[in-house]
Amino acid sequence: METERQRDIAMEYVEPVVDIANCLGTPVCKYLQYHRKLNANVINFKRIRDELNCKMEDVELQLKAELLRPLGKIPKKGVENWLKDVKKMIREAQVENKVSNGRYLCRACNGKLVDEKTREMKEFLDNAPNASEGLAMDGPSAGLPLPTSELVGEEAVRNEIWACLMQEEVSKIGVCGMGIKNY
Repeated sequence: METERQRDIAMEYVEPVVDIANCLGTPVCKYLQYHRKLNANVINFKRIRDELNCKMEDVELQLKAELLRPLGKIPKKGVENWLKDVKKMIREAQVENKVSNGRYLCRACNGKLVDEKTREMKEFLDNAPNASEGLAMDGPSAGLPLPTSELVGEEAVRNEIWACLMQEEVSKIGVCGMGIKNY
């Protein structure tokens, strides 16, 4: 009977401790995991950041190439927004200094920060614009053609203007001078 009473008293004290340990178990394990894997997480962070940087540069180069051929194209809004957001993300994701200057007790907090930033950058990588779908689209039409009656001037200048108009790379030609009205 004495041992049964001692067991009941022990359980009365042990049960709350076990309940508290169960409640704290998952967060404490997560805390310790961030603390223990900080160096590996920083290496993974740098790798993902470098991949994202390369992807951003590839998208920028492909966009520039699309904008050059043929003229009159404009970037798609989603591509512009993605590039702007990625540049901001990379600028803000400079965690190495914070991690290297952090105290030992801050390792878990820094580990969590590194893990969160890595996940954000991975999401940007997964949502990168697909170059095969095109990064630019046709812009608004250049305008309406102006009705002209006759080009007045030297024959060589007229031929040069005509040759420029026949090239696909030329989208605008400026012609200046006094107009002559024939009455």
